[in-house]
Amino acid sequence: MSERSAPTGYLPTNTLLKALFAFLLIFVVLDIGGIVNQILDLAIISRAIAGQPATEAEVQGSATRAAGWMGINALMLISAAVVFLTLVGRLNHNARILGAERLSQTPGFAVGCYFIPIANIWLPYQGMQEIWKVAMHGPEKWKRGDGSTLVGVWWLLRIGSVVIDRVVLTMARSNDLSVLQSSCYVAMIVMVSQIILCYLTWRVFSGACQLMDAQSLNASIGQGTCPQCGESVKDFLMDCPMCGAAVNKTAGVTL
Repeated sequence: MSERSAPTGYLPTNTLLKALFAFLLIFVVLDIGGIVNQILDLAIISRAIAGQPATEAEVQGSATRAAGWMGINALMLISAAVVFLTLVGRLNHNARILGAERLSQTPGFAVGCYFIPIANIWLPYQGMQEIWKVAMHGPEKWKRGDGSTLVGVWWLLRIGSVVIDRVVLTMARSNDLSVLQSSCYVAMIVMVSQIILCYLTWRVFSGACQLMDAQSLNASIGQGTCPQCGESVKDFLMDCPMCGAAVNKTAGVTL
């Protein structure tokens, strides 16, 4: 088989994927820092409950740490959202370029639905499942294929962490020390879940990009010949039906 390129109009995702990975690493570091902050605050609150009031320096230090963490986190969220949403739109676009029909969302709506109140609980998940179906089963069979369990777990954890985070913010406004103490524990649980969410986000998007790229190669190659025995091979993702050679590993194919 000769070297082939992706279908016309198929947009590369490698740079966006690398940028997403960098942001996810930053979020992991921020969440670890947030856990440390919560441990320090928990120590101050626990001493206050035991009858040892916090010093002014401790209170000021806690406020400064929280403000700094929230500021950096907000800045990173805005920057990462640009990369994240661009990648979502590009994956939807590529699915259409590969020939997937009757997708429920256009590339623009796949991005915009994240900003629609109430609907953003379901529509982004639906769009990502469709992308994964195209990536896993191909543009012709995606409607009949099963969705990804990984995407389901990822989305449930995302929604769950957002809900619990809102609960933490409410608890943190309390003047009751026992409630503040509980909020520290819950906040740490949220941050651990967000670290797991970073990992799942990477799995979801890197997996979708890799599978979609494989589908693009399959679409561009079509009919080929096994380099080992010369047997006709219709599908780039299949091993040779005659000799069993791993065609997808021996063919010289580039994006």
